[in-house]
Amino acid sequence: MFLTVIDNKEMRNSCRPFTKMIPAILNGMIPTAVRKKSDKQFIAQRLKSKSVPRNDNPGDCGLSDEIIQDVRRKLAAQIYDVVGEPQITDLFPAPPK
Repeated sequence: MFLTVIDNKEMRNSCRPFTKMIPAILNGMIPTAVRKKSDKQFIAQRLKSKSVPRNDNPGDCGLSDEIIQDVRRKLAAQIYDVVGEPQITDLFPAPPK
């Protein structure tokens, strides 16, 4: 028995785009010397509940609803520090002289 709000069929339908997309991404990113290219769709299935660890206390990671927005802002600032200002100059061409 699974503790979930969706049934297996709905789960498979929800995962279907990823089961097709992930092999395509792997084909484009990994050289054929490392991984043979394949168009075979991945299979999405649930694991038996006994083999999957469960987090029965969702608050035990230290991320409560009260602080999650601050954590997100801090992460966004860290990403901005690494990436910098987005380069979108091609969307706003210079006016003709």
